[in-house]
Amino acid sequence: MASSNANVEVAPPRLSASARTGPDWLLIAIVMGAVLLISVGLVMAFVKSEQSEAYVAGTAPGDVVHNYFLAVNHGDTKRAYEYLSVASRDKISYERFAQMASNWAPADAPRPRLRIDSVQIDDETATVSVTIRRTVRPGPFGIVGSDELSYQSHIVLRREGEQWRIAVPTGEPYQYLPYETLFGY
Repeated sequence: MASSNANVEVAPPRLSASARTGPDWLLIAIVMGAVLLISVGLVMAFVKSEQSEAYVAGTAPGDVVHNYFLAVNHGDTKRAYEYLSVASRDKISYERFAQMASNWAPADAPRPRLRIDSVQIDDETATVSVTIRRTVRPGPFGIVGSDELSYQSHIVLRREGEQWRIAVPTGEPYQYLPYETLFGY
């Protein structure tokens, strides 16, 4: 008599999830991808902040405004004062300027950021339109969940010889200049 067991296929035993000993490659790939994205984001945030913190070598009106703003932000009042026009410096002494400028960027506060929106040049006068952003309450790592204020300002520059100088600083960080300097009274 022939046995009927010859045609029976036996399936290999199935292992339960807890019995698997190999790595879960999909989970590892997801975790590695997330770590990579977070790392790239942090590096880009630091690189961007470092780039905006550098003085520029140009002499165009936008370059002068950028350098003035940076000097005030870093407490370099001598350098900032030199960016003012002769007429503006005649209206305010360096000592008074330095005293008022020191209130602009306290060392323990997040530094305001400047974006130059447009530059208009008309012969010996230039107007630089800027947006200034100030973080009021920084979130984790200073980038997530921050409350930010922004406002626009127009800075007027005059050409003195071959250099552009700030003639009428307005708005922060320029608002610490005395009323008579801003409006000539």
